Amino acid sequence: MQKNKSWRKILLSATLPVITITLWVLFAPLQFGGNVAYVIVAGNSMSPKYMLGDLVVVRSQASYKIGDAVTYQHPEIDYVFHRIVNIDPEGRFVMQGDHNSWQDLYHPSQEDVIGKLWLHAPGLGNRLENLRSPWGFAILALVFTFLLFTIVVPPEKKRGRRKERGKGNFMSGSHKKTGENLFILTVLALGALVLGFTAFRHPVLNEINTPLPYEQQAVFRYTAHVPSGIYDSDQIQPGEPIFRRLNGSFSIGLDYMFISAHPTSINGTYNLVAIVSDGSGWKRTLELIPETPFSGNVFTVSGTLALDKIQDFIDALERETGVERGRYTLSILSDIKIEGVLSELALQDSFSPEINFDITNLEVVLRKSANANQNVLNPIEKNALTRISHEPNKLNILGLKIPVSLARWIALGVGIPAAFFLILLLVQLYTSTQRSELERVRLWYGSMLIEARDIQMLDAPRQIEIASIDDLANLAEQDQRSILHLPDGDAHHFFVQTTEQLYHYQLDENTTGIEILSTPASSDGWTARLPWRRQSSALQDSYTRALEGWANAVDMRFYEEGHSEEIATITEKLAKSLGIHGRALEEVRLGAYLHDIGFMNIPETIVRKKKKLTKKEWKIVRSLPEQAKDRLMETNLQSSVVDIVHYHHERWDGSGYPEGLSGEEIPLGARIVAVIDVWDALKHPRPYRDAWSFEEICQYFREQSGIQFDPHVTEAFLDLLTEDFPEECGEV
Repeated sequence: MQKNKSWRKILLSATLPVITITLWVLFAPLQFGGNVAYVIVAGNSMSPKYMLGDLVVVRSQASYKIGDAVTYQHPEIDYVFHRIVNIDPEGRFVMQGDHNSWQDLYHPSQEDVIGKLWLHAPGLGNRLENLRSPWGFAILALVFTFLLFTIVVPPEKKRGRRKERGKGNFMSGSHKKTGENLFILTVLALGALVLGFTAFRHPVLNEINTPLPYEQQAVFRYTAHVPSGIYDSDQIQPGEPIFRRLNGSFSIGLDYMFISAHPTSINGTYNLVAIVSDGSGWKRTLELIPETPFSGNVFTVSGTLALDKIQDFIDALERETGVERGRYTLSILSDIKIEGVLSELALQDSFSPEINFDITNLEVVLRKSANANQNVLNPIEKNALTRISHEPNKLNILGLKIPVSLARWIALGVGIPAAFFLILLLVQLYTSTQRSELERVRLWYGSMLIEARDIQMLDAPRQIEIASIDDLANLAEQDQRSILHLPDGDAHHFFVQTTEQLYHYQLDENTTGIEILSTPASSDGWTARLPWRRQSSALQDSYTRALEGWANAVDMRFYEEGHSEEIATITEKLAKSLGIHGRALEEVRLGAYLHDIGFMNIPETIVRKKKKLTKKEWKIVRSLPEQAKDRLMETNLQSSVVDIVHYHHERWDGSGYPEGLSGEEIPLGARIVAVIDVWDALKHPRPYRDAWSFEEICQYFREQSGIQFDPHVTEAFLDLLTEDFPEECGEV
């Protein structure tokens, strides 16, 4: 059953601001105080999932973790959309594209990161790029202006109607207050629901990962005495080669330092070993300093390496294997293990600094690093502990930072009472409408009604009885009219005055429920009040009159006055020729009269359209029989009449609608009305075609006999046409 727009407007008016604020909170860009950034992918480094021209929407977060796809601001190439693959000791993010085999050189900090991936729209970025042009901005401006004047600014016609309603509105002060309460409670309930949904999806506390960086350094040194005149001094300096003819051994030393800006307490162990290897997997180890404990952030260790012992290892290998390589690798390394406390956090780590020499029979030469900036004598290892702390999480709502815990309490404290009183109010409204139909009219249609003391000033066109207040309101809305209300004792009369018709609906004060036409409505007392109606007139049965009023309302919208009467008359004539009489004939006539009742709710744009209907429009048209059936089933109308209206679009071959019945499955009355309906449609012009000639129509029925139409009914109809128009239709 159709509902009036006044109460729907209250709910819609309450919902729109909540939806608007919600959309703003969700999608407002960072430049306007929001949490969202819109990024157009400018390359394929994140392919195959994120391609060139895609739009990615990122939201700012309190923290980010490994695996997050984020957008960060690069100091040279602006915005970059890549994935976090690691976090360096300084707490900066190591980034890499999904399609790249290398990592980004720049490591962004937390402040550099714009946001984490939230939404992905493939290809949308290319379309949005077009809107950056002057034409694009012009189109956006036109669309915005159109929406502003069609949605925000009420049309002139509607504003005029509001002024007409003015005083005397049928909605009482209590009902206006009910509307205000409904609006307020709906806003509070929906607002609390959105706030609660958002707040309970976010943790109360944010986990903050604070890196505590530290650094371990080792400084290697080696020296040996040499005869004067060979070097600049009589001591070999670190980095210089050692000639084995001059030195059979050399001293090796290591200075270790643990560096951190935070308080530390360190202890551990270290050793110092020499390893000779040939690069193919063979190696021998010579311990220089055994495992030794230390305490503190620094220590120094030194030892002497006898090259003869290293040579013994090499000679044994070559003697036993017969393989003489000539050049070997000599490594000096220390295995340092530390544990302790760094800024109240437990620390456990290891560090294995080493230096490498190339050793031959003649010399020992320090191996240089391929990186010119790296000092091989000063290996450094950086690392960090992570301090995990928590701080209250906050929601950014229109630039206002609200703690999540407070948002949850607000949502519960406001939402639960608002929802309770909203449900209570809706139950009260429903209960009151069930007690009295008049109360339902006041609630649903109060804003459309105007109180009238008499109807002497009304014009006196043909009066049409309407079956329900809902249909009367529908007519009023379509024609932008108010509904006049005239109380008459226990009866209430409702009118819609148009330039062509006067529509009337009568309601008794104590009527309950909403059973349309369940009992015939008496209008004797009412008729006496109409100045243009004679009290001595014989009135039609109000039941039939109301049904015909429906059909007449359709005629006035889409056809000519008397259209339904003409269809019913021709149908009755055809039915008689087929041997239908008595009550069955009356039912066929009434079904023909009401056959287009489904058009009550069809948009006029579809009926008046000159072009081919779209699929969506055809779906609406094909739904009309079901709508007509639903409307008529609410009455006590005979089922045979309802079936005629419901099935008159079925075809003999089963290709019709709504149920695809075929042959004699289709009620005979519906088969008869189907012929007359098409006959009437073809002989009248339509927006998309001209009227057909009688000869063309007769030929069409001959061709469609047994396909679209019942052959027996078609033959009888053509017989009638031949009698009336022998020259046009010819002999069958």
